[in-house]
Amino acid sequence: MLSNTTAIAEAWARLNHKFDLMYAKHAFVHWYVGEGMEEGEFSETREDLAALRKTMRRLE
Repeated sequence: MLSNTTAIAEAWARLNHKFDLMYAKHAFVHWYVGEGMEEGEFSETREDLAALRKTMRRLE
């Protein structure tokens, strides 16, 4: 069953925290860059997730 809920904001917060810890060490970044990603895509995506979380928190 799918539902639209603001509870996902906390899951995103945990995911963002884990990402921040790994990205600070540049863990696994070389693998993704080697496969064709640009390193800037990581920070752009992190900013997008933060914006989504902020939007969901406003809706609560």
